[in-house]
Amino acid sequence: MEENTQAIFIVISLLFVLIGLVLISTLLANSDPYAYISTSNAEKLRTAMEQACNGQNQKISFSLPQNVPALTSILSFATSWLLYEGGDPHYTLYYEMFPAGDAIGWESYQKYSSKALTYITEDARNKDGQPITSTDEADEYMRSVKEQLNERGVNADIVILRNVILSADFPHYQNYRFEKRQNTGSSSDDFISSFFGFGEWKRVDNAGNPREGDNFFEFTNYDALPTEEKTAIKYMPCGDHSLCLKTRDGVYRYKMPDCEAQDIKYVALAYDDRSIGEGYITTVGAEAVVTGVAAASIIYGVPAAVTATASATFRVASFISKIPYVKTIGLVASTYAADKLAHYFFTVFLSYRVSDFSITSPCAAEDVEITKMRCGDIPSEYSCSRMEKIPIMKFDDSTGGLSKVSDHYTCVEKFNKNYDDAASNPDVFPLESGEISNEQCLLVKVSKLPEGYCWTPDPYKELSLNFFTQGPTQLFARNLGLNPVREYTSYLYNNMPGPVALLLPWNDEGFFIDRNGGTISWGWPQHNGEGIIGDLVELPGAIVSGITS
Repeated sequence: MEENTQAIFIVISLLFVLIGLVLISTLLANSDPYAYISTSNAEKLRTAMEQACNGQNQKISFSLPQNVPALTSILSFATSWLLYEGGDPHYTLYYEMFPAGDAIGWESYQKYSSKALTYITEDARNKDGQPITSTDEADEYMRSVKEQLNERGVNADIVILRNVILSADFPHYQNYRFEKRQNTGSSSDDFISSFFGFGEWKRVDNAGNPREGDNFFEFTNYDALPTEEKTAIKYMPCGDHSLCLKTRDGVYRYKMPDCEAQDIKYVALAYDDRSIGEGYITTVGAEAVVTGVAAASIIYGVPAAVTATASATFRVASFISKIPYVKTIGLVASTYAADKLAHYFFTVFLSYRVSDFSITSPCAAEDVEITKMRCGDIPSEYSCSRMEKIPIMKFDDSTGGLSKVSDHYTCVEKFNKNYDDAASNPDVFPLESGEISNEQCLLVKVSKLPEGYCWTPDPYKELSLNFFTQGPTQLFARNLGLNPVREYTSYLYNNMPGPVALLLPWNDEGFFIDRNGGTISWGWPQHNGEGIIGDLVELPGAIVSGITS
């Protein structure tokens, strides 16, 4: 009896030590020791893109390092707190503006109903039929978007105006959850406005407008902003023909004059490491892959009762396999082996992604190829069938007016719903044969599995390729709920004041895999938001449900 008591005491003590280590690692992860490395790498990438724009194709290594909490796959509260408190990971790098929907991998930790990303079109008018120029008219425009969303039964917490370059005095959004306090971006000088304001550009002219070229938008009080507003900042452009690096201190703008001179229309990111599937086929044989594909489709994708049983069992087994010294003492050795097999299995079937250029910390990638080419010559597997043109505008504080700077092109083919709405927008066209098909684009291609988080995995494209080595990417993505961007992003156009990219909230439905072949160091939200304890509670009932159904 005494021995049992001592054993229990040791286990409880070790548990508290483990929790303490996680808490300490979480606090350390919230620190920011990698600022110089990340800004240096952003400038390195900018230089490589500039050289590629001049016809000198580049191959570089690249990293955006960041501390992350320990044991995120077991104790998800640390990840949840860090991303809720910070709004975004420490470093988010993108071209001109962050692509809609690609942040669901971490915005899923935030508690919001929906976010609406809209923009003022060139032919948009105020209630008097005149072009929109003032801040009050921009406010009214966003409110009209909110009203139309309400008529469609959509309750958006925040409406973001995504085509006006960051400005201290422009109302870039309406946060309807926090309407009782003054909106960020107000031009008034009272304490509340200055306390909650976004910030200001460091380099300005005599009129107070941001200077061209490299610049830095310094946040006034980032920690005081609500989470929705912290994460909204990346959707607003830092400038045209520029790389933007959002940090906890502000947004860096790295201007690319050579790319501007070459009139680069679009920068695409492609991650393609599907050849690793060939090694998998060679190792285990084609018959085993067919069996595995069929079994996984049945277990994870077809009957709901079986899905509940398998998903709970899989995560509990994975948790057990991560207990310290499991391998040493030989406990559930087969479970550990199965978890390692699953690790490689999902690496194979999440080895593909296409999007606008954006990378998020932590990330380290080797042999990143940057190539300039005719937009219509981008290989079909990396091209976009629905490309949207968004005018980038700037706000002149001295005149109170808006003026167009350039056009931004973004891919909307990954959006799940309302394709008819996208097709009816005259500013949406295919990249291969649309209005910029004969213009110049950049293709940034990653061909090796990167380390860290890097991006939200979303192999949404339906490709007609060799089934055994490349086809299963899409099959597994659909059956295992591995298309988060596609599933949680919608497009609205008809009967709206302007085009809207609707970011839907995480709804805790379905089996959303908690790993990405070992590349997701943030960890995904646990199923039903309950983590491993909920899985242990669910398991007996899931098994009974599976048997009786």
